Amino acid sequence: MLRIPVSSVLARRPTRVVTDPTLLVTFVVGVIVAGSAGCASAEPGPRERTVDAGPVAATSPPPSPPPPPPPPAPPAPPPPPACPPGAAGMLCVPSTTATAPAKTAAPATTVTPATATAALAMFWIDAQPTRADDFARCVAARGCAPRVGMKVTAMPDGALLGASWTEARSLCSFLGRRLPTIWEWEAAVTAGVIAPTAPEWTGTLVEAARSKRPPAEATTTVLPDGSLDLQGPCGGIDPCLPATAAAVGIVESGHASRAVRPIGVALGTSPPKRPPAPVQKDTMVRCATSQPWLTAFPPLALQAPRAPRPETTTPSPEQRTIAWGIDGDRLEDKGVCSEQVRATWKPEHQKGGHAMMSCRDPVSYVLPNEKHMFAWRRYVEHLGGGYVGVASDQNYNLAALARSEWVWLMDYDPNIVRLHRVVRVALLRAETPQAFVEQFAPAARDGMLAAIEQEYAAFPELPLLRQFYLSYAGRLYGYYAGVTKPHPQDVGWGWLAHDDQFAWIRRLTQQGRIVPIGGDMLGKKSMRNIGEAARQLGVPIRVYYTSNAPLSWGGILSKEYKDNVRGLPMDAESVVVATFNSGAFAQKDYWHYHVSSGLLQQERLAWPAVTHVRQLAWDRIPTDDGDLTIVGLRSTPRE
Repeated sequence: MLRIPVSSVLARRPTRVVTDPTLLVTFVVGVIVAGSAGCASAEPGPRERTVDAGPVAATSPPPSPPPPPPPPAPPAPPPPPACPPGAAGMLCVPSTTATAPAKTAAPATTVTPATATAALAMFWIDAQPTRADDFARCVAARGCAPRVGMKVTAMPDGALLGASWTEARSLCSFLGRRLPTIWEWEAAVTAGVIAPTAPEWTGTLVEAARSKRPPAEATTTVLPDGSLDLQGPCGGIDPCLPATAAAVGIVESGHASRAVRPIGVALGTSPPKRPPAPVQKDTMVRCATSQPWLTAFPPLALQAPRAPRPETTTPSPEQRTIAWGIDGDRLEDKGVCSEQVRATWKPEHQKGGHAMMSCRDPVSYVLPNEKHMFAWRRYVEHLGGGYVGVASDQNYNLAALARSEWVWLMDYDPNIVRLHRVVRVALLRAETPQAFVEQFAPAARDGMLAAIEQEYAAFPELPLLRQFYLSYAGRLYGYYAGVTKPHPQDVGWGWLAHDDQFAWIRRLTQQGRIVPIGGDMLGKKSMRNIGEAARQLGVPIRVYYTSNAPLSWGGILSKEYKDNVRGLPMDAESVVVATFNSGAFAQKDYWHYHVSSGLLQQERLAWPAVTHVRQLAWDRIPTDDGDLTIVGLRSTPRE
């Protein structure tokens, strides 16, 4: 663990570069008037008659023309962009370059040191180290898990002292920030923005082996933009996933061998006398951000609810053609996982709840099993824009709350696609939630079958749609009848419990704005073509709902999946809504419910080192609901 002497750190001073202003030179060229008649009169009048007086004496030659002016000096380079004000207590460091110290690891470890020079984007860093009372708040919210027997230590000025690297990282996430990289820390010190008086954790990791044979290939990694290093990619996997996974025996699930552990690099003191460890008794915590706002709890959506959305209008024929003319994935290309494959699964997975990247879950989840999904309500309300989601009834709840303008419902299970097509027919026949429920009652069977045949007369799957309705109508009737009343834990949840939410979904259906499509999240057509259709329609995808699908196939983030998600047109308001089977800070439900910034998730999917879905939520923070976590949602206004 590298430490730089305090004297050398504090001796650094910012370097000023003074550029003389460009000198402007003006050349004045005189006018030479030749002739023997003298100057012309200023007053107009008759021209005088002249008399030839004979030869005229020779005159001296005219002077040489002045030399041409020198070429203009090249324009001065534009000044660096001014730093916008950051969050309270944070200082800006303009775009610059920085070189990491040459010895980021103690001699006892065999680790390639991080000596690369990185081009840094503008960032903000805490003017002062974090305080002990901030850590106490984090612990109370269960966002920080202190070591057993740890006592919070505070300096006389209240600064936190002695946190481990893991505790420091969790604390910065809780505060809506992150740890600075070694390059950012060096740049802030060099520019005189901060003046550390004790060692401080950085987000950079080295991978030190516990075994006697350390992996020689383990290195610190600089991302292409130089703005982040292993802090992000390693966050979701414990222990840290090295850049060269094969060197330490990575199993198929994406987890690294227990022979590797993350160690944070602390900067600002003399070289240590002992091998680096994830705990330093004299280390402080200082956080940074890549933007002039924070991502703490509560986010802006909870502080100031969004304005209601206007009603949608009937789209043009051209718009309907774009929205519905999507070439989807062939669902028959991915069949149900065979009995031989399922025999290799854990006993609790063999009857369902699991899949592979090459085959699908044997169970059709026509009825949702996410009992606590009302936790998402406040985060998606009135987002508008486009909606992309998998699974069943969850989508109608989320799209109704978001007041989505275009909705693409996709799934790799043919039964789920059939469900959405049958629901479309029921919505066209029903004017109220109660009437919708009755479309699945025994008394409505003949009428619904006739309506299905009329709606899908030219559809090749018409016989299968009829069979689906006959097979599932009873179960759907019981489910829908049970959700027509407001949820006891959240009265605002439920598209069949609120007339306005039902009316929004029905209006979208009547206008042709809800599009069911067969689609594989790991395929190459459906999601990419949905993204292209949304771009042509000029609508950003504001809600992308994944359920637990990525985790069900093992969590591996393939190139196809990364490209699919990154191809969706998202903006600053976009969110990704997902479930995991664990990972919330006070989880009581079977599922861990999660909301992430869409742009942040797309950014992380571009990182080669991100290979597992849990890495996308490594810096999640707790909320006021123990089953729900968030990451990357803005909590202070953009300046």
